[in-house]
Amino acid sequence: MSATESVQNQIYPVPDCVNLEEMEREEFLSQIGNFTPQERGIFHRLCKRWEAEIPYQRFLMNLDIKNAAGDLGTLMTKLKKHRMGLLTYRMEDGFRKPDKIVITPFDGVLFYIKIIDDYYIRLQETLSAPLPYESDVRTQYPELPDADIKTVEYLDLLRIVGGQQDSFPCVYRILIQDGDAVLATPTSAKWLIHAAVGKLRAFFANPNYLEIAAKIQKTSLIEIKQQLSTRNPEFWRDLTSGLLAEETTLKANRSVRIGKRFFQICDFICRYVESQLQLAEEQRKEREDRDLDMKSIAQAIKEDKEKLIGQPRLDQLIEGLKEKYEKKFAEFKAEFLSRYTQGSGTTLATIVAINDTWVHIDNLFPIFTARMDTMQPELQRHYIKVMERQLRTNNRSNSDIFYSKENFELDITETVREIDPFLADCLERPNITSEAMVHHLKQRRKIKSPEELRAHLMLYFHARTLLFLPLAQIFNLNLGEIFHQGFLRLPLWRQIVIRLLGRYGTLEEKFIGRSFTTYKRMMKDEIRARQELMPKESIEEENPARRNRDRRVTAAGRPVRRKRSQTAAAKPAKPRSYNANEREEAWRRFGDTLKD
Repeated sequence: MSATESVQNQIYPVPDCVNLEEMEREEFLSQIGNFTPQERGIFHRLCKRWEAEIPYQRFLMNLDIKNAAGDLGTLMTKLKKHRMGLLTYRMEDGFRKPDKIVITPFDGVLFYIKIIDDYYIRLQETLSAPLPYESDVRTQYPELPDADIKTVEYLDLLRIVGGQQDSFPCVYRILIQDGDAVLATPTSAKWLIHAAVGKLRAFFANPNYLEIAAKIQKTSLIEIKQQLSTRNPEFWRDLTSGLLAEETTLKANRSVRIGKRFFQICDFICRYVESQLQLAEEQRKEREDRDLDMKSIAQAIKEDKEKLIGQPRLDQLIEGLKEKYEKKFAEFKAEFLSRYTQGSGTTLATIVAINDTWVHIDNLFPIFTARMDTMQPELQRHYIKVMERQLRTNNRSNSDIFYSKENFELDITETVREIDPFLADCLERPNITSEAMVHHLKQRRKIKSPEELRAHLMLYFHARTLLFLPLAQIFNLNLGEIFHQGFLRLPLWRQIVIRLLGRYGTLEEKFIGRSFTTYKRMMKDEIRARQELMPKESIEEENPARRNRDRRVTAAGRPVRRKRSQTAAAKPAKPRSYNANEREEAWRRFGDTLKD
């Protein structure tokens, strides 16, 4: 038997009468009361087709007897009298309508649960119906078993209303003044406060009683009438506590008739709302505590000496709070991962996952730039060695690394991946790296306008898009310089022979000529795009890091005098056609971040 079936059987146990043979069932009915042949026939059919809750209309339609509804109704009335079955109801168009047929074990808790639920269905039909006071229910059903009744505090009632219900069937007892209690069930508990408040509102519809409330609240009739229509917990607490404080005086006032049920309702509402406010405060403090714990985990990740932490380390930091949160730990962990490791829209998460590691957003861009600085000389040395080997062997291996811009870029990507997988991932995810850069600049208040932001971003990204510049450009891998340094590593006699024979230029063209041309054309287009997007002042006032990079040599093999070329080109080339939306699309969201 599955766990679900076990719970279902606990809530809806199979009545003994269902398992009886027809003759035994006839004898059983004769023992408990007088039943007509039609009622007996209906009862047999109910037992043979027993379900936990039998749909009323479906069963009625399958009865092929005259006056089926009447006979079914009288049968269920008799079964209800003997505490072994009843009809349940639902609200439809403001009225109670038969809903389900329920056959229960004799005097079982399910029978009383359905009885209590029906009180609340009646209250939805009319507020003049009574609440299920325990004293009233016991008058009608003195056999109500104490073992099936659970007394709950008001805070527990609020948790039940919020969905934290018992796994076993029971009737809830909520204590009120005068030694009485109101009863509820897991299904109907949520209706209790609505019914109580509704009754009080109906009571104050009488102008004489409304005046009493206005005096207690020391306010006008109009004001008290408006407040009665609200759900303000402070108002209802103050009103009911004020009425309870004046209970003796009000009971002695012969001009108004106020019974004990009125004050019991006031007592219930007052205690319920006070508990509601208390629970809200507890939940506020709990949220603050959870927030602090989550922030402490994020801070620990930020301050971890490794900076880049693996999944085991992240799990260790989170599970350090497992004992504190006990049963709520799974919920706490899920909330932390949702809030701190999942971004929203274009905003990066606080903890970012890159290459099977986790890094705090505050550390991401500094780590990226540090690794870029470390990678640049490594790549420079690597490609000088590769060039030297190809020159020595006249490229016996037929390597095409330097023969095209695409080949060179692909090889740089693969080489970076071999040396530093984290950096390779950053270079393959420009959206994350650019967001991390913006976050870093904003933290250090290094940008005051979208133009300044663009100037910083153009150290790594194309002017018109958030795509990285060519890797050769970013890493300052000057093909001309690489060729020259590789050439200088050849034996001196070979260098002399090559130069004497005039083959230096031929070799340079053979190894880097095509790539040289492609990079040159690409950077020319990039400079033109930057001219169009950046005002003169922004270009001339770029930050020191930008000016230092401008002094470097591009991958095309020539120094770039950007200040001159970007501000005073003698014959500017005809710009590509971009509309305003296309020009600003990649940058708009970054400009917006400056306003946050």
